[in-house]
Amino acid sequence: MLKRLMTMVATCCAVGSLVGVAPTSVAAHRAPGADLAVERLDPDAAPAGGLTSVHAIVVNTGTAKAGAFTVTITLPRQVTAEGRFFPASCAVSGDGSTVRCPFRAGLAPERSATARIPVRLDRDATGTLTGGRVAVSSEGDPTPDDDAAPFTVTVQR
Repeated sequence: MLKRLMTMVATCCAVGSLVGVAPTSVAAHRAPGADLAVERLDPDAAPAGGLTSVHAIVVNTGTAKAGAFTVTITLPRQVTAEGRFFPASCAVSGDGSTVRCPFRAGLAPERSATARIPVRLDRDATGTLTGGRVAVSSEGDPTPDDDAAPFTVTVQR
């Protein structure tokens, strides 16, 4: 999964340099103040009964440091949170289907925050498990339409 993320970043930078997009031109189009956005990243596939991890990535696309925010991870049916979370402040719901991770204020512009949630697939899970969602909530977000993204979990055969 890290390899996929690094490939996406490298591709983005290469395309930006080919079309002549300088980092300052991106900043000119950012929302004033902090603007948190969720980046979609599907977990690695895992076998039924196996473990994988959900990586919830939040980026500050605004021009100022972000205030405190909370990342909420809703897991698909047949997927349950299990294990040690990062950050340690994350808390799982009673049934294991939702995890909330509070973050302190201070996420700088053009920086990201990540929550890592280990999950276990049910032993009888098959196919592609849909209904996963990562959402970020913060006060005064100027563009709430980018505050959530779905994800799917693929069950290996």
